[in-house]
Amino acid sequence: MTRKTLYLLLIGILFNIAPLLAQQDAKIHWDKPFKQDFSIKYPGKVEASERFSLAVGRHGNVQVVENGKLLRPAYGAFQQDGKLVPDHSYLPMKDKQILAIDHHEGQLVYLSDKAILSNAWAGDLYLPHGLMKAYAFAGGKHMDFVTVGTGQIHYLRKDLKTSPLPIKQQIIDLRYDKKRNQFLLLHKDGILSFTPEGNKVSELFTGNGLTSFDLDPTKDLAVVGTHKGFFTLDLSDFKSSSLNAKLP
Repeated sequence: MTRKTLYLLLIGILFNIAPLLAQQDAKIHWDKPFKQDFSIKYPGKVEASERFSLAVGRHGNVQVVENGKLLRPAYGAFQQDGKLVPDHSYLPMKDKQILAIDHHEGQLVYLSDKAILSNAWAGDLYLPHGLMKAYAFAGGKHMDFVTVGTGQIHYLRKDLKTSPLPIKQQIIDLRYDKKRNQFLLLHKDGILSFTPEGNKVSELFTGNGLTSFDLDPTKDLAVVGTHKGFFTLDLSDFKSSSLNAKLP
C-alpha cells in the first residue's frame, strides 16, 4: 500500500466517523445537583377526638398543642424520626392550659382556658374570653379575635366591651375574610358569617357533610372539604363549584 493510498484511507475513515462522534456527544447527559425533598416524622399522642393545633412563628419555630400543653419538634433528621418534647422556651407558659394556637401578624397567639394571649407585643395582648369550653379562635385586622366555644362565640377587642353570642351550630373551624372584614365559621351543614360592625351572626351558605375549609385570598375563594371530596365557593356571591371527588 502506497503512502498516498494510506492517506486517502485515513481521510475516509475520519469523514465517516466524525458524524458518529458528533451524534454521540449530543446524547451526553450532564448531571446537575438538586435538592431532594424528604420528610421527618414527629409522632405524638393526640387522640382522634382532640382538636389538632399547630403554628409556625416568623422565625420558623414550630409549636404544637397536645393535651393542653405546648410541644416542639426535636431530634429529627433525614431517615430518623424525631420527638415532640415540652416547649420550655418561655417558662410562664408552662402552667397555662393551652387549647389552641395560631399565628397572627407574624406572631404566635394562644387560646387558653381563660384568655387569648401572646408573648409578643411585650405581652400586651391578653383578652379574657369568659367561655367555659373554648376550643378555637381566629384573628382579624384590628388586633381583634373571635373565640368559639360550645354553643357560643365571643368577639374580643381590647378597647371594646362585648358579650358572648349564642349559636345553635357546632363550629368546626373559622377563618377571617380580610377583604370584607368578616369571620367565617364552618359547621357540618354550612358556613356562618360574623361581622364585627353589626355584632351578629348570619347564614351565608348551606351544604351537607362539610368537614374543613380554608380561604384563598388571591382568587377570592373558599375551598371546602367534605366526606366525598371538595368544592370551591366564590366569596363575592357564595356560588359553589361542582364537587371534585377524584381524589386519591
